[in-house]
Amino acid sequence: MPTRWMRRVDAAAAAEKTPTEDSKNPCQEVRPPPSLAMQCAGRELLPGFVLLPKALPLSFQQKLLDLACDVTRPKSPHESGGWYRNDPSAGSQLNDGSKARFWDSITLFPEMFHGLGEDLARRAVSASPVLAAPSKEFEARVVALNYYTGRGKMNWHKDDYNFAKQHRPIVMASIGASAEFGFKMKANDPDDSVRLESGDVIVFGGPARDLVHGMLRVFPETCPSELNFPSPPGPGRVSITWRDVGPEDGLTFNSDERLGLKITDNTLPRYLPNRPKGAGKGKKGYGKGYGKARDIASTLCCRNLVAMVIKAHIKKLKPYVPPLEGRNPKKFTLLDFNERTVEVPEFVKEAMKDFIDNGGLQKYPSYGGLQAKCLVWIGLEVTQKGSDQGIDLVIRCCCEKGSEVIIPSPTFAMYEQASEAEGLVIRRPHFTKDKGFPLEEVLAIVNQNTSLIVLSNPNNPTGTEIPRDAILDVLRKRPNVGVLVDECYFEFMDPSTTVANEVGNFPNLFVCRTFSKTWGIPSLRLGYLVSTPANIAALCCVRGPYDINQIAVVAIQAAMKKPQYVFDYVKEVNERSKPLFEEFLNKKGIGYWPTVANFIFCYFQDPKTTEAKLRERGILVRPKKDANDTLGLRVSFGTEQQMRDTIKAMEELL
Repeated sequence: MPTRWMRRVDAAAAAEKTPTEDSKNPCQEVRPPPSLAMQCAGRELLPGFVLLPKALPLSFQQKLLDLACDVTRPKSPHESGGWYRNDPSAGSQLNDGSKARFWDSITLFPEMFHGLGEDLARRAVSASPVLAAPSKEFEARVVALNYYTGRGKMNWHKDDYNFAKQHRPIVMASIGASAEFGFKMKANDPDDSVRLESGDVIVFGGPARDLVHGMLRVFPETCPSELNFPSPPGPGRVSITWRDVGPEDGLTFNSDERLGLKITDNTLPRYLPNRPKGAGKGKKGYGKGYGKARDIASTLCCRNLVAMVIKAHIKKLKPYVPPLEGRNPKKFTLLDFNERTVEVPEFVKEAMKDFIDNGGLQKYPSYGGLQAKCLVWIGLEVTQKGSDQGIDLVIRCCCEKGSEVIIPSPTFAMYEQASEAEGLVIRRPHFTKDKGFPLEEVLAIVNQNTSLIVLSNPNNPTGTEIPRDAILDVLRKRPNVGVLVDECYFEFMDPSTTVANEVGNFPNLFVCRTFSKTWGIPSLRLGYLVSTPANIAALCCVRGPYDINQIAVVAIQAAMKKPQYVFDYVKEVNERSKPLFEEFLNKKGIGYWPTVANFIFCYFQDPKTTEAKLRERGILVRPKKDANDTLGLRVSFGTEQQMRDTIKAMEELL
């Protein structure tokens, strides 16, 4: 599912957060109170068809309206999506002429929509007892959002069972301009209608489930003056409908753009589960291309069925998507990902080639020998697919859903990604350029619900060192909280600063490291985690037995036999490249964070332009934001010559 959908919905949900967000329903303070249901009693228009006049207060209508308009708005005015389709000649247009339609699984809508359909269905029972059993079974799983201009209408029809289950109620709220809603039990019955005002709700189910109905007209200029319609779409009428239906009933969704499907206007039959009578015989809306449309409908159905079984909090996440595309080391100097900026020696490459040539690819990986070589501290270690997997393993094993994790920021995105995937509450004390690591704040916010503290040392993207004594202070004072120390860049620091040799003294300590940075094999994904024997045994119960790429094991075993190339690279960075670039920044008066890593976070006057101009000159650096949301550039230190070339390019720009 494309991130823009989740980002849009997530932002809307975030806007609804209140000081009572820990309650079961974060919108409870604006949910119509029970007393209102007694004051605004429902009126039965037909058996099983109820009008709830003024069921939704204006403040609640406004919140629903804002969220509905946000959910149905495409990311860009030049895109199709939600209520809109982009016409190359006319620009953004409503997707159905004088009206617009959109529907999808309720799991993809903000929390305010959840539970409201069921509440309204139950409220209608007092006016029409025949709705009691259907309303009890009703579970709103789909939300439909329709928008009508002053000319908008919908013809007479009844909702098939692929749009709502048999007997179960359909709940519709009306917001904005008044409208005439037509209804009758059967197609041959006399027409009847009711005027719906803003805030009115209708419910029809049970004997009225197959109600023939239509939106006959909208009355322009009748929108309550207190109600503010976002633009687009501007003033009009919005209906919000809750339905109990799913892909197992043949339902498909019209949000095709987020699934990457190119659906044209003549493929309306994709919304139907079976070929209708008359298809291919001139019946309006069907005919040529129907078979292809039905196949697309089947694909949509299956994809949304998957979406509906994914955990709700996972759907709200947005993936960590670093800018990896186009990073060609033959074309660019790569100073953007804190990697080793030169190739590994030939003997490492030869070891990998020999492994392949000698028939090793068809075997499952084994890496006990590598673990033995890494076992140089008190405790044990477990190899992993880069340090990212180690981070994920510790969080999964140490943190209960709903517990708190402390992650000083700004820092590496994967800490929060793994925490959010486990449903954790994240606390974010801030590193500062002047004071560095916020020790006292970290200690102060630990409480009985805290399960883990994550410390990046040195911190990424700022390069800030966390003093060894500060880490030991946290371990001593908070012995019942897990402490994960990421020493991804420890080779660039003084060897005495590591805490990996303390795992025997602190059973709550985990230290993760990687072979990506100085050893030069990030593409092979290999790292290791250090902790006590009992902790490692627990982690191994969660990790798979074949997680590590055997070629990565072969490469690092070859490298460990002749590690001098690593030491030489670190020495060049620390003693020549880093001082050279810091001197340039000082000379130009460019602010930066003090760093003990192989990168530096600095503040150029126009970071976006600087990054773009450096890219044009074949040098990649990484735009990043600090805890105050100020944009800077993180520049990795390469070889001395690479840094001289970078300084020359910056001199020309500045």
